[in-house]
Amino acid sequence: MPGMVYFAFALLFSAPFAGAAADSPKTIRVGVMKGGLLVIEKVILDDYVKRILPNEVSPGWPPEALKAQAVASRTFALRSLNRHQSQGYNLCATVHCQVFGGLESEADTTNQAVDDTHNEILLYKDKPAGTFFFSNCGGRTADPADVWNNSESPPYLKPIRCKFCKSGKHHEWEASLSEDDLVAALVRSHFSVVPPLRSIRTDFKGGRAKTVWVRHAGGETQMISGKFRAAVGANLIRSAYFTKIKKVRDGFEFRGKGWGHGVGLCQEGANGMALQGWRYKKILKFYYPGTNLQKYDD
Repeated sequence: MPGMVYFAFALLFSAPFAGAAADSPKTIRVGVMKGGLLVIEKVILDDYVKRILPNEVSPGWPPEALKAQAVASRTFALRSLNRHQSQGYNLCATVHCQVFGGLESEADTTNQAVDDTHNEILLYKDKPAGTFFFSNCGGRTADPADVWNNSESPPYLKPIRCKFCKSGKHHEWEASLSEDDLVAALVRSHFSVVPPLRSIRTDFKGGRAKTVWVRHAGGETQMISGKFRAAVGANLIRSAYFTKIKKVRDGFEFRGKGWGHGVGLCQEGANGMALQGWRYKKILKFYYPGTNLQKYDD
């Protein structure tokens, strides 16, 4: 395991001018890239996690939920170090890696959670585990193979039932889309659909759909549910846990449960567990069974 770990973040800012700041011995470098400036910052691991947590969970949540998230975020970062290696930095500052808010985003409660779990990570077979997380599972987490194509399904990420997120604000969702907007969104994502749309159906697997079929004037187009969500809008179609898809006069109505891909730790479930008195180590064992909590050396 690495001792002193450094992270770099690419932050894009629109720039009305061209030019680059000279490289310096400080921990921030600025350069020009297409469309703006590339800012790369180096920070040690726990400082990185402190600036992640308030953007991933509420600082007002119970300490045990915050500590569970601290360990998950720290582990995820270590496992993902090479995601942007070809671009000259380790991790980006967006949801693709984890949302990095900078020094001003830190909060006392989340900072304390990071300090209380200093250097703790989850291992599986002596390597950092894939500690994925999301807002709300709707009652059941998802198998990675059902969410991402060609994805492995390690034992610690197998689907589990979760009753702790039911009171979470993202436990249920609904959305309506006009047919024109739906067709435009699918075509932009390079799916071949010909209006009018006849129906949309899914295969429900443990409450979650792996595949979506869109029947239209040109036939029927098949796509994995994650691609459908990405095409239509993941903040609109909040999960693949559909409970209803109905064709209406001007388009379609959707209803479902949860928010996010559904793999790994259910954040609102962890919050519910903490409110019931669960300690963070037990929360992590529940969502990542078979992993081991260990410290790595500075």
